[in-house]
Amino acid sequence: MRLFDGTSVVDLRGSSCVTRKSSQADQWAARRLTGAPTLPQILFDFLDVSRAHEEEERRKLRQVTGRGFVKPVEQAVAEGRHDRALRLMATGALPG
Repeated sequence: MRLFDGTSVVDLRGSSCVTRKSSQADQWAARRLTGAPTLPQILFDFLDVSRAHEEEERRKLRQVTGRGFVKPVEQAVAEGRHDRALRLMATGALPG
């Protein structure tokens, strides 16, 4: 969904737009001229649902990515390579 606010076009879709705290869409919604008509509630509902969906997708991606570290860590422990297991665990724990 693209909206034109008189000075720029704002894309309300895309992870870069809805996942950041001060997203383009939120900034656009906050830039209301004095006397401008209020934005419909459905737009704010759309932004809230989109943000929640993107956060859930990111959570799932982090979970799946984290699982990718489990088997190599288990294998390193089974081989007695505890230093490698610790390194793998530390790598998997770093924020993406």
